Amino acid sequence: MRIVTGALLFIAVMLFHSPARAENRALVIGINAYPQITENGVSGVRDLNGAVKDAERFAKFLIGNFGFAAGQVKLLIDAQATRRAIEREFQDWLIDGTGPGDRAVFFFAGHGLQVKDVNGDEPNNDRFDEALAPADTAGELGREPLRNVILDDDLNQWVARLKDRKLMVFVDACHAGTITRALSSAIPARGKYRVRTLTPRGPVTRGIQLSLSDAVRARHKVSTRLLEIVADPQGESEPVVWTATASAQLALDSASGGVFTQSFLDGLADKKADSNGDGEVTVAELLRYVREVSESECLANSFLCRSGLTPTLEASDAYYGEVLFPYDATDKAPQKLAVAEKAESYFAHNNDFGLSVEILPGPHPKLGSEVKFRVKSDSEGYLILFDEGPDGAFRQIFPNSYARMHGKRGLIRAYAPLTIPDAYYGFAFTADTKGPGTLIALVVEDAARLETIVSQHLDFSALKDPDKLLSALARELYRPLETEEDDKPNRRLKWAYKAVKYVVE
Repeated sequence: MRIVTGALLFIAVMLFHSPARAENRALVIGINAYPQITENGVSGVRDLNGAVKDAERFAKFLIGNFGFAAGQVKLLIDAQATRRAIEREFQDWLIDGTGPGDRAVFFFAGHGLQVKDVNGDEPNNDRFDEALAPADTAGELGREPLRNVILDDDLNQWVARLKDRKLMVFVDACHAGTITRALSSAIPARGKYRVRTLTPRGPVTRGIQLSLSDAVRARHKVSTRLLEIVADPQGESEPVVWTATASAQLALDSASGGVFTQSFLDGLADKKADSNGDGEVTVAELLRYVREVSESECLANSFLCRSGLTPTLEASDAYYGEVLFPYDATDKAPQKLAVAEKAESYFAHNNDFGLSVEILPGPHPKLGSEVKFRVKSDSEGYLILFDEGPDGAFRQIFPNSYARMHGKRGLIRAYAPLTIPDAYYGFAFTADTKGPGTLIALVVEDAARLETIVSQHLDFSALKDPDKLLSALARELYRPLETEEDDKPNRRLKWAYKAVKYVVE
C-alpha cells in the first residue's frame, strides 16, 4: 500500500507542478458596414466589400494552419465590432485570457482614419492621431470629427498591457490616409477597388479641413504610425506588427478581400511565398511576396495608388529568419543551413537592377593563387561583399579597413566595374584552403541605414554570429524608404543580390 500511495503522490506532484500549456488567444475583427457614417447625408456610401472576408479567412487560417484551437479565436464582424465591444474583448479575451509567454493575435480589417491630435504626443510635432474605425463610428464625412474611434493612443496603451506575450498585430486598413497635394478630395471607388480610409484629405475640426503648411505636410508624410513599438534589446517581448501600408499610403479593398490580407494568406497557406522551394515560408520570403503582389496591384490601379503600396513589418531582427509556415516547422530539429543559404532566404528577390559578380581569374582558383572579385551594377549604390570560404568561415570582405584608408566607403557607380582589391589597396586575397565557397554581393540604393552595421566588421575576421549580422541587415533592407517630398511616394528600398559559387582546387 505504501508503494501505491507514493506513486499516487508522485503523480499528483507532477500534475500540479508541470508547466502549464501555453495559451493562444486571437481577436479577429472585420467590418464592411458603417451605417452611422454619412456623406452628404447619405449612409452606406463608404461601406467596404472585403473586410469581413479577410477576417473570416484569417480566423480559419489561425485554426487550420497556425496552431490555434477553435475556442481560442474570437471573431467580431460588422455590428458586433463596436468601439465598446472591441475594447472589452481586448481586455477580457486577449489581456486577461493570456499570460507571459502565451501567443496573442490582434487582427483588424476595416476603415482607418485620422483625427486631430489633442494632447500633443505625436512625434515630430505631427498634428494628427491615427485611428481605426469600429462599426459604430459615426459622423458626417468632411464636416465634423468622427466619433467612437480607436485612437493610436488607445491601442498603444492596450498593447502595453500585453507585455511578455508573443504578440502579433495585423492591420489591413489605411490607419492614416494621405495629405499630399495630389489628393485634395475624397477618393471614389475605381474598378474593383476602393480604399480603406475615411479621411483621405486628413481630419476635420469644427467642420472645416485643417489648414496645413508645407512643413506640417512633410513631417506627416513620414510620421503616420498606428503603433509606436519600443525595441526590446533582447528581442524577446518585442511585438510583431504587420500593416497593409507604409506611412501615408492607402490600402486597397475589393470583394475578394484586402490586397494585404489575401496575399499574406496565399503566401502562407498556398506556399506561394516559398521562393526557394524548400517547403517552408520564412518571414522575409512572405514579406517579399506580399510586397510584390501589392506593387503589382498598385501599378494596375494607379488612380487609387498614387502614394504607393508597401506592406510593412515591425519586429525584432531575429524574426525575419523565422519559419512561419508550416507552423510546426519550428518544433522540428532545425535544418543545418550554410550561412550562404540563410543569406539567400533573407535577400534573394527579383533584383531591382542588374548585378554581375566575377571571381578572377575564374571560379576554380588554384590553391595558393591570388584571387580578386569584380562587381558591376546597373545602378549606383552601396556595395557589401561577404565570403563563406572553404574553411567554413563567414567574412565581410567589403567594405573593409584598407578600402576606408583609401577613401572607398562602399559606394559603387552605375555601369563602372569595381575590382576588389585593386592595385591601391595594399593587400591581396589568397586561396589558402581547398574546397567550395560562396561569394555574396548586395548593392543597396541607400547607404546610410547599413553603414552602422557593416562598419563593425572591417577587419576580415570570421564572424562568430553571422546570422545576427544578416538578420540586422534584413531588417534595414525591409524598412520602407520614406521621404518628406510630396511628389515622391513612400516605398520599399531597392537592392540587388547575387551569390556566386567557387571551388579552390
